[in-house]
Amino acid sequence: MISYIGRHAELYDIMYGAKPYKEESQFITDYFRSYNPSGVSILELACGTGNHAFEFEEMDYKVTAFDNSEDMIKQALIKKKKRNSRIEFLTDSMIDFKTFGDTQFDFSVCLFDSLGYALTNGHILTTLKNVYNSLENKGIFCCEVWHSAAMLRNFSPSRKREWKLHDRSIIRFSETELNLQDSSATIDFTIIELMNDNTVQKINEKQKNRFFSYQEIRFFLQSAGFSTINIFNGYTHNTEIDDNTWHLLCFAHKE
Repeated sequence: MISYIGRHAELYDIMYGAKPYKEESQFITDYFRSYNPSGVSILELACGTGNHAFEFEEMDYKVTAFDNSEDMIKQALIKKKKRNSRIEFLTDSMIDFKTFGDTQFDFSVCLFDSLGYALTNGHILTTLKNVYNSLENKGIFCCEVWHSAAMLRNFSPSRKREWKLHDRSIIRFSETELNLQDSSATIDFTIIELMNDNTVQKINEKQKNRFFSYQEIRFFLQSAGFSTINIFNGYTHNTEIDDNTWHLLCFAHKE
């Protein structure tokens, strides 16, 4: 299932404009540099419109990034041209990416809970094995995933968000249903653009993403071949995880 299609991709940076991409990227690269200060290359899976990738480039990394949504990559390429960036943006699937041949990277990332789009045990393990094989020895992979305990306790079945712009208002309704058998959340988005001239555009898109327990994501990473694994409570150095921890930020080492 491809997410963020067409107009939804074009609106993505408006809806997530307040996300602290710079701070998140800094946290990740501080960790990378503490273990491998000479590493220079990053491979990003499910890069979206490239917001983390551009931050990594600003920090002097050579970045290759891909997403399975052609429309999201189209937005990334528009921004690349404006920024005179050298990032290589590609359309590919994280489940079976084969674009890079024998090229290996010092680091790899899959952020904003995107690993969960792989959904099944087999696809997640295949993805992580591909990441492992794409890394140099001593390489490090960072992934961010939804934490199951917080999802089960605190998720909102219905949500509404609104963004007011000079020429329109954007209203997003989301209806979420959990499936406990496959540890997934199905989200139905309805997005309405109400223009100042009272014309209306409506978008509907359904997404499905997986959530993980602490032990589950650790098991998947170990099964893919990673050895040392450090898991934080989001973008903090706190390793205490509880049922209010929404995001697990994992660093997995190839040794």
